[in-house]
Formats: sequence, structure tokens, C-alpha cells
Amino acid sequence: MGFPPNPPYEHYERSIYLFQRLLESAGTGTHHVAMLLVGDAGVADNTIRFTQDEEHVAISPAEAVNACYMLAVALSSEYVGGMVMRSYHRDGKESVCGWRFEDGEARPMNRAEAFDAYCSDPFTGEITGPEPGLEYRDAPVIHL
Repeated sequence: MGFPPNPPYEHYERSIYLFQRLLESAGTGTHHVAMLLVGDAGVADNTIRFTQDEEHVAISPAEAVNACYMLAVALSSEYVGGMVMRSYHRDGKESVCGWRFEDGEARPMNRAEAFDAYCSDPFTGEITGPEPGLEYRDAPVIHL
């Protein structure tokens, strides 16, 4: 991956908080989160999947640890990138929203930015086209 082996402790602490905020903002349903980071040392991506209802979150502990590590690296400001969350809701609807990593924060994207991020190849910039029925939403604020 080319990442620093150990981001500073304060970034881990913040990444856990950020991850908790991400889970809280997701709401009920099944969610798929894709993260991409680009820096001088290379490119890395990570995906997590989780399902939650009003009382429980079902997520692989290994995926949660990897997500917090990626978030800690993103918060170090040495990498740029973002994350996109696709949600499958109980009523059968699907939505997507996203955040940019910049200046050590996860900045929410508005629906137009989420559309651009989700419908563009991250490496070529080529437009991949929207999916019918997929709602592009403004991302909630999850940073400190």
C-alpha cells in the first residue's frame, strides 16, 4: 500500500470517532463504503460492508479496524482522496453520498459532487454514467 506504518496516535483517536459518526449517520439498512487515498507513497483503497437496524450494527471486526486505519491515514493530511457510501434501504430504495479527505478532515460532498465522484472512474476521470433509481444525497457532517 505504501502507507506509513503508524499514523500518529491522535489520528487513530479521531478516526475511531469519525468511524462512529459514519455508522450513526448511515441509519438502518445495508451499507457499502469505498475509500480511496492517493499520496506520494502510492494509492490505496478499502471497502467495508455493514448492516444495521435500530439496535445493532453487523460489521466484520477486521473491516472496522482496516477502516479506522485508513481514516487515520486520511486524517494525517499526507494523502488526498475520499469515501463514498452506498446504502440499500428497507423500502428498496438505494442512495449514495460521499466525503472528501482534505486538510485532515472528512468534508461532506453535496449531491452533485457525490454524483461526479460516483459516476467517474477515479483513475481516468472517464464518466461511467448514473444508475437508474439511485438517489445522490448530500452527505451528513461527520467530522469534528
